[in-house]
Amino acid sequence: MRDAGDPIRVLHTAITLSGIADMGPALPFLTEADPALWPRIEAAAKELLAHEMAARAAQAA
Repeated sequence: MRDAGDPIRVLHTAITLSGIADMGPALPFLTEADPALWPRIEAAAKELLAHEMAARAAQAA
């Protein structure tokens, strides 16, 4: 998915859409990831975050 957009743009958008942090606007020399990719980016980022949080919870238990 990162290669379908642009690795930096997709990562920047994924962090915001996952709810980890609001990355704000992209730096002047970059543009946002293609909005058409946002639903896929958001779903993937949230899935990865859920796995990370579950792994951390399991490790803490």
